[in-house]
Amino acid sequence: MKAADLPDVVIKAILDAGYERDEIFSGAFCNIDAFEKWLVKLRAKLGEPHAHMDPEDWGTSPTAAKIRIFWRKLSASGGGKAEPSSGLASGLSIVPFNSATGAKLSTADRDKLRRTLESKYSSAVVTADTLPAMSYLQAVHQQVAGKQWEWLPWKRILSEEQSLAVRGRSKQGTAGLDGLSVWAAAVGLQTEEWDLELGASAMRVQQLLETRAFAHAMVGAGHLHSWVVYTKKLLQFYCKKSSEYFRPPNVLEAEASDRAAMEEVFQLCFAGHSLDDALHNVAVDRDLLRHLLVEKPRVPKLSVAKWEREPLKRKKGAKPEADSGAGMGECFLWRQGKCKRAVCKFNHACGFCGAIDHCAKDCASHKERKARVSRQAVE
Repeated sequence: MKAADLPDVVIKAILDAGYERDEIFSGAFCNIDAFEKWLVKLRAKLGEPHAHMDPEDWGTSPTAAKIRIFWRKLSASGGGKAEPSSGLASGLSIVPFNSATGAKLSTADRDKLRRTLESKYSSAVVTADTLPAMSYLQAVHQQVAGKQWEWLPWKRILSEEQSLAVRGRSKQGTAGLDGLSVWAAAVGLQTEEWDLELGASAMRVQQLLETRAFAHAMVGAGHLHSWVVYTKKLLQFYCKKSSEYFRPPNVLEAEASDRAAMEEVFQLCFAGHSLDDALHNVAVDRDLLRHLLVEKPRVPKLSVAKWEREPLKRKKGAKPEADSGAGMGECFLWRQGKCKRAVCKFNHACGFCGAIDHCAKDCASHKERKARVSRQAVE
């Protein structure tokens, strides 16, 4: 402690707390969160002038910085390994590579993380369909290193098998790319996305969510069990058989529900909660996915029905009577005594005799002629 240039009052407080050896001091804190909480409590035990300092000022003071550097050196030297995030079972979490500096991961690092994951969790089997691609694993690693949690679209969650398929379907193909582009895609420096539509099958969604769970567990972002519980909850409501006149949520609605739930998880992380506690609170305690992945009313398809109604029959015009005068040029309104036109283009005279005092229907001469014809026909 003297070599670390710690003040005497700090050394005395650490020894009084029971940390007699460096191994005990470094191994007492399983992660950086636990150490920072202890460092806040230590301020009150140092006396003046530290006891009455503002908590924010104390966290950035030179004394706190020396204690922090001393603990990190002990942890890096083997006295105890620090994790960037805590969990319900932090002893089983995977320690990320270069998490303090956020350095780029290599394929060798990914292979070590995969083997460590499978050794820690006997039920975890990472295949080519669920092994996170370097681009996606690097994005998750950067989030964990800086605690900058952000939900990533499902098209960004690629496995190694899918990453190879995307590169194979690219316009130029890996054969047309230069060596630098191939290397950038291999080590995860190039952002990749799924170039086809997301499959709606339950197996496709399950592989996608398992890839995300493995990626976070490999870099120490929570316990694998917490991600498995969340995945099973989402699949349970996504694959649930719907009631009559209802339909299950589609893949786009499932992705939107996952985004809403994960944003709640990350909000809890920003508030100071661990990722495991946040996942358990959202997926189990609040059961938020049940309310997000609700079945939707089924809209009936409108079939184009044939026009089965018989067409209306056209009314045939009645034949005018032979002696009615219809069709003989007489004005209809004049025949009814209602024509008020100053100049009418129709005749205001009988169609048979030409008289203007009666119409053809009332023509006496026409009636006499008709009766005479009838008598002649009888004789």
